[in-house]
Amino acid sequence: MVERIRYITYRKRTYSSYTLLDVPLIVGYEWEKRRWSFGAEAGIFLNISLKAKGDALGVENNFTRLEETDWFKPSIGLSYYGSLRIGYAIDEKTRISLGPTYRYVPNIAGDPNSTYAFEQKYGLLGLNLGIARRF
Repeated sequence: MVERIRYITYRKRTYSSYTLLDVPLIVGYEWEKRRWSFGAEAGIFLNISLKAKGDALGVENNFTRLEETDWFKPSIGLSYYGSLRIGYAIDEKTRISLGPTYRYVPNIAGDPNSTYAFEQKYGLLGLNLGIARRF
């Protein structure tokens, strides 16, 4: 008998998604000076539900469907939000605005004492562009 060993290398591209159902609680303040306005907002998002979909590489080097695991919490609780804004009044009723936003989401992973314990947290950096019309 002859022992034969084969090594196979391959690439697999996989995509995962997280669906969050949130309730925002945000407060803000706006300063106006002639046609210009400046604003700041801060608050929290109450997360009601988190659903993870896709594939993940497991401990045994096999791909596991996230829908079939308890690797992620069913809800994450709170995430934190902040925003700055600058605006310009085109006329009495129309204003355009632009500003960066940031949202920090704490650990969305499941039980830290689980066999598959890991930690995953992230920040979302965004840019808001808007047109407001007063009636």
